[in-house]
Amino acid sequence: MKTEPIIRGAFFLVLFFIAYNIIPKSPILGIPFTFQTLVILLVPFFFNIKDMTIWYISLLLICLVGIPIMSGYSSGLAVLLGPTAGFIYSWLLKILIIKYVIIRTNNRWFVISAMVIGTIVNLLVGGYWLALFTNTSILSNIQIVIVSFLPFGIVKVLLAQLIVEKIPVSLLINKEV
Repeated sequence: MKTEPIIRGAFFLVLFFIAYNIIPKSPILGIPFTFQTLVILLVPFFFNIKDMTIWYISLLLICLVGIPIMSGYSSGLAVLLGPTAGFIYSWLLKILIIKYVIIRTNNRWFVISAMVIGTIVNLLVGGYWLALFTNTSILSNIQIVIVSFLPFGIVKVLLAQLIVEKIPVSLLINKEV
């Protein structure tokens, strides 16, 4: 196995770990947001599908063994099976949606659209999972999640696009499956 994907993976795990320490407070309901999802948005640009999937599984395993890598210094089975686990599991869908579009086009607007669609899918799955756990209405729960998280999610999409545009093309993996 090449060392470059391992180094990239470690770098992005460290970025993910750092990103949960940058938590602005939302004016809506005081919900904390993390920049971990910004890192998730960047992953498809720097990995091929195989390495991206290995990175994601590594993230889950790190959480599972108890290293507090998730929001609020949390980890373990309680996080991976708890009320917010739907958001975590749908990150894989999000990065696969984005990677699918990146592989097929260099069109900036298609890629931004894929990031927004991935974010919406992430919020829908997370909201659905959360509704099942809280025994609340699925529709009202998804509406609350979308209203609370989507505006900041769009800001993160735009930040991710700005970051990617500043990165040398040689570091990005756009066409490799």
